[in-house]
Amino acid sequence: MWRSKLFRRFFVILFLLGALVSTLLISFMTGKMEQLVTQQVQQRLKNVANMAAIEARIFLPNPPDDTFRSQLDQLGQTMDVRLRIYDAEKTQVADTLRDNTKFDALLPPAISLLDIEGWDSTSEARQLFGDDLILYKSSINNKKVHLGFVLTSLPRSDYNLELASAQKTIVTVILSTYALTLLFVSLFISRIVSSLSELQKATERLAKGEFNQGVSIETNDEFELLADGFNRMSQQLESRMNRLKEESQEIHNGSERLRTVLGAMIEGVIAVDERQQILFANRAAVNIFEINRNYVDRPLVETIRHPGVLDLVHDVLHNRRLLTVEIEVPRKDIILSVIASRLPGEPTGGVVMVFHDMTELRRLENLRREFVSNVSHELKTPLAAIQAYTDTLLEGGLQDPSINRKFLQRIDEQADRLHMLIVDVIKIAQVESGQDMFDMTAINLAEMVDECIQDHQAVADSKQIQLRTIPATQNGLTVHGDIEGLRTILDNLLDNALKFTLDQGTITIEWTADEKRVWISINDTGLGIPQEHLSRIFERFYRVDKARSREMGGTGLGLSIVKHLSQVFGGSIRVESVQGEGTTFTVELLRA
Repeated sequence: MWRSKLFRRFFVILFLLGALVSTLLISFMTGKMEQLVTQQVQQRLKNVANMAAIEARIFLPNPPDDTFRSQLDQLGQTMDVRLRIYDAEKTQVADTLRDNTKFDALLPPAISLLDIEGWDSTSEARQLFGDDLILYKSSINNKKVHLGFVLTSLPRSDYNLELASAQKTIVTVILSTYALTLLFVSLFISRIVSSLSELQKATERLAKGEFNQGVSIETNDEFELLADGFNRMSQQLESRMNRLKEESQEIHNGSERLRTVLGAMIEGVIAVDERQQILFANRAAVNIFEINRNYVDRPLVETIRHPGVLDLVHDVLHNRRLLTVEIEVPRKDIILSVIASRLPGEPTGGVVMVFHDMTELRRLENLRREFVSNVSHELKTPLAAIQAYTDTLLEGGLQDPSINRKFLQRIDEQADRLHMLIVDVIKIAQVESGQDMFDMTAINLAEMVDECIQDHQAVADSKQIQLRTIPATQNGLTVHGDIEGLRTILDNLLDNALKFTLDQGTITIEWTADEKRVWISINDTGLGIPQEHLSRIFERFYRVDKARSREMGGTGLGLSIVKHLSQVFGGSIRVESVQGEGTTFTVELLRA
């Protein structure tokens, strides 16, 4: 227990306080004891003198007999004092039998004081006798007749012994009381400190998270009540902490699920607080704005230097609760639709923004508008021609043999062109929308190439164009695709090659393969395509030379159909061309 600082402090304080009180009490009590002993000695001398005076009246002025002397000795011994009796002439008539050598030496001056009224062991006696004797004189009177004196005395050494004994008793009692008090108080303090120590240790364990703590203090006082209260508090804390842990785990799980969901979104999500510092940004937003990974608690203005986003956040924080705008990101060449709303909180908890990439949608809208415009234009041309030739025939040209057949042939050509255009439009619409059901199977590539060459051989012969093949080294090479779809790919590429290859040219079909893929290349020695047109050659209705393409009967949709079919079959197409030397289209397909 001495290791306890609190116990040591209490003990030292009580020790010093008890020592001070004991010292003051000893000083006070010894002084009082001296007064009491002095009064008792004086009272004893007086009582003995009075008793002796009463007995002396019997025989004075005659000398006392032996019986009186014996009684006087016995009284002196009993009371431990010296008695002398003097007659009226101051002659000693009786004395006790004690050794009174010292008293005898001091007696003559005392006799000279016998006539002083009221004399006793006061200051006068001390001045005459010093501190060696204590005296008391009592007159012997009988019916107002003065018979003599009784003189009682006590050596100062006896008085000092009595006083020292009394003072020693007082000191012993006070010190014993102080020691016992200090012991009992120490035990009481030890009990208090022990209880406090138990509570302190339990509190430390509680601070470490050990909530299921029991403090056992049986003192039947406030400490026991405090321990019971602590135990109840510990149980309640454990229960609440368990609930908090469960709620925290649920919140953590919910937060992780939310982060996972937000992270998997293709839309970018950014949340900022009321100071416009970033709280959260998902992967899509990080990629869109190229945000540094250490974005948490960084100001938005330092992370996203886009005035539109900053203005949007400011607007939502100060003016509106929900706002939807579109912004452009020039360095990424994208268009974003942004929905911004306030987070819960007063005055506001911040802003959350959802960024949706509208680039592809806007591109498709532009393509749709261009497609509608191109289809309208392409349809209008043959229809206008048919209408003009029909009007001419109806107005009299039908009876003119020189023009009626010619006009009817032109009407037939434009009708065929219109039919081809409609078929191609339907075909590309089906491919893009997925409405066309393809029968995917393994197709023998060599056989398919031979069939396509046979279908176009007549046109090639008419232009004296040589069609040749360079088959792969592997025999029986097959590709994964739809038969009609692959035939459409090869027909369109061969048709284009025949249209733009000059007479006596050459068209080469070559195919190679590895373990997974097959490459089919169709190379011609035709006009070639200028470099500035290569990036757009697969767009719908795009023509390098519009007038020449229409004269050759093209719809402008063939290469677009080839591109989409290749993608449907899990492949792709690319083009290489040198103007004036020829063009090479290469289709990549999956090997079956």
